[in-house]
Formats: sequence, C-alpha cells, structure tokens
Amino acid sequence: MLIQDLTNAWATRTRPVASWMWKPEIKWRKEAFQRFSQWDAPPFLGKTIEKITEPFTIALWGITTQLLQNYLKGSETNPEDMTELQGITGSPGVIEGPARVLANHQEIDKLKEGEILVAALTSPSWGPAFTRMGACVTDIGGMMSHAAIVCREYGTPAVVGTGFATKSIKSGDRVRVDGDRGIVTIVSRAGGA
Repeated sequence: MLIQDLTNAWATRTRPVASWMWKPEIKWRKEAFQRFSQWDAPPFLGKTIEKITEPFTIALWGITTQLLQNYLKGSETNPEDMTELQGITGSPGVIEGPARVLANHQEIDKLKEGEILVAALTSPSWGPAFTRMGACVTDIGGMMSHAAIVCREYGTPAVVGTGFATKSIKSGDRVRVDGDRGIVTIVSRAGGA
C-alpha cells in the first residue's frame, strides 16, 4: 500500500499520503494499544443472551448455552478461588503437571518441557510451544479453535474455552487437564498454598 502511495505521488507529482497521514494514525494506535493492554476487561460487555443456537458460534468458538452459564457463574466468583474449571474438550487425554501461564507468544521461551500451557488463546505464532507442552488450557476457543486442532494433531490433551484459566491458574500451580471431559482441576497451588 505504501509503495503504491509513493508510485501514485511520483506519477501525479503530489505529496505521498503516507508522509502526512500515517504518523498521527500510528501514534494514536500505539497510545490506544497501551491503554488496552492495561485494561482488565470484564468477561462480557453488554447484555448476554439466554440461549445460543448459532452453529458457527458453537463449533468455532465453543460458546454454548451451558458454557455461557458457567462463565456467568464464574464471573460472580473470584477467579483465584476457583479450583475447577469447566471448558470444552479440545483434545482427548488426561495429564497432570505444573502450569505455565503465558500472556503472549513472545513468552514461549519460558515454557519448559512437559509444562501445561495456560493462555487466553493460541494462534500459529504459538507453534513452537506445541512441541514442548504436556497439555494446553485456554480461556477462549471451541473444537475448531487453533489450540484444539493443533493439540489433536500432536496427541496432546487440551481443554479450551474455560473462560477464567489465565486468572484462576498461576505459573507453578499443579493442574490436572482432563481433555476427555473438558475439566481442569487445580490440584495444588504453587508454594504449597
């Protein structure tokens, strides 16, 4: 787009739009990104619906009526007081091990071999983590989410769409991931708490 802008400016002997338009836009976006990175968003914005019937919402994101009710119940509870999280079976299998909560793919180097990855969601940029993790737990996702699909390919247990895993689980907590039933249990807290 920028090359086309420069080409058009050269051809029409005008000033490129990028020279005056993008700097303020980039500055505004950086400031907005900074503000949003400091915002602890609520689980829901606006009014929730009573029943979810839309097939793509269910298949792609794993948001069902039951899961919505679990989220609403969880939003009334302090996430740090939760010891069991109900999600969606992303990939079968049961494993227990130490958790590693990561905020983004740039932290993958913190994940040790066999640890349980706990993240809001994954995307292709998380690829290197899948060769290391013992299991995967995400806040968001359904059967067709990135985490679920890749974990099935690797034969790694996964529970997705838990809603509160990144707020309930801390790095070092011992967790059991039951990918057969879609349940994550915090067996013990880091430091014996």
